[in-house]
Amino acid sequence: MAGEHLMAGALAARHTGHMSSSPFAGAPDPSSLDWAVTPDQRARAEDYLQRAYADGRLSGEEFDKRIGMALSANTRRELNQAFDGLARIPSAAPGDLRSPYGLTAPDSHSMNLQRRPEATAGGAVAYFSGAFTWLIGPAIAAAVTPAGSPAHRQAAKAFNATVSFTVIAMVLSVLQSMIHPLNMVTGLVGLFWFVFMIVGGVKAANGEEWTNPFTRVLPIRAIDDGTRRRRK
Repeated sequence: MAGEHLMAGALAARHTGHMSSSPFAGAPDPSSLDWAVTPDQRARAEDYLQRAYADGRLSGEEFDKRIGMALSANTRRELNQAFDGLARIPSAAPGDLRSPYGLTAPDSHSMNLQRRPEATAGGAVAYFSGAFTWLIGPAIAAAVTPAGSPAHRQAAKAFNATVSFTVIAMVLSVLQSMIHPLNMVTGLVGLFWFVFMIVGGVKAANGEEWTNPFTRVLPIRAIDDGTRRRRK
């Protein structure tokens, strides 16, 4: 509870623009925990969790869970829960603090590890399973991962790419009944889809931005993968 109040105090100070010499000085108003989360606070929360992941203090699964909590939080109390057991009061002087909440942030050495925040085992599994189970694997992955998390976005991309492939394959199947040479083309399209799903899994595991070629040809988004929001 004390840590929760301390986090709320730092958030409140950031929101009002009045920050004391120490972000943890004084006792914050407990009622501030019920204040609505602002877009700026949510963005700082995402940034802090991404830094914690890059620092190696969060596993991919734990990062997906916490980032999902931060994205769905409506109040500061709910937002604080995304930092439960992670945030800690720093021993450094206030002037040395770099994190958005006055909490200990990873140093430059740890940030040079090049571990990408978007890297997700869950997203990789969605792609790899889709290569063998068609829509089933990606659909399950999208259903069980927190909305807005990297794993959910990658699962949605895998599902949408498979839907695009399915529509293209169906059109080719109709055409090949009239144009027999298309039989070979349909087989190659199926092979390309399998290869692209494997490539997508590798890209997801490495946290690299990548769009499946089938989605580029036929941009169907049956599940929101966050692409439109990220382009704004």
